[in-house]
Amino acid sequence: KPASSRERIVITRDSVTVGYRDILDAIMMALSDEGAPDDLLAELSNRNMQLYLPANIFPEIAVENLVYDKRSQRFSAVIIAPASSPDAQRHRVTGKLYQMVDVPVLNRNILAGELITQDDIEWQTMRMEKISRDTITTFDGIVGMSPRRGLRSGFSIRTTEIQSPVLVKKKSLVTIVLEHEFMTLTAKGRAMQSGSMGDVISITNSQSNQIVDAEIVGPGRAVVRTLSLVAMN
Repeated sequence: KPASSRERIVITRDSVTVGYRDILDAIMMALSDEGAPDDLLAELSNRNMQLYLPANIFPEIAVENLVYDKRSQRFSAVIIAPASSPDAQRHRVTGKLYQMVDVPVLNRNILAGELITQDDIEWQTMRMEKISRDTITTFDGIVGMSPRRGLRSGFSIRTTEIQSPVLVKKKSLVTIVLEHEFMTLTAKGRAMQSGSMGDVISITNSQSNQIVDAEIVGPGRAVVRTLSLVAMN
């Protein structure tokens, strides 16, 4: 009993927390028994749901009164925990099943122009309905590319957000190569535009000021695919 009206007595008991994921696993098993597809994943309306059970009792979960609508993929059920206890808690839950897909996302923020490597990628499971048509869903679609603008970690990536790495920047010096059957000519030039591997860009020959179109084959290097000897000299 408190000594005065200003004092409080707080009683604490050891407990075990049954988290959201544990509750979902129990519901998914029950839904599977009802014929729910295995490639769908349940989500509860209350995403923060968790239970606190006495520490001296095994935290087993039972699912009862399950109602599953295959057309809408919605469900309702009663969660009982601990399942074997006469004093078990009973909670009514509702939720829906969703088609899920694994997509590659960045595990760190990457700036525009940086090269995306294998170590920058991790996989994240997302709802299919939240994935746009141009979202990249393959590992090879991202590795070796560069962001057009800075990208944040943990978000799906669209094809319009990345590009092949820029190997030649506008106004940068470029080595122009003309390969012929009997000779190879090289010259220096200045790029009139930026480009990536395989792009054909216009380059101004630094010596003659002639403009030649050349295909980018490496950093600061481009090959003339047509016989433009006048422009090379």
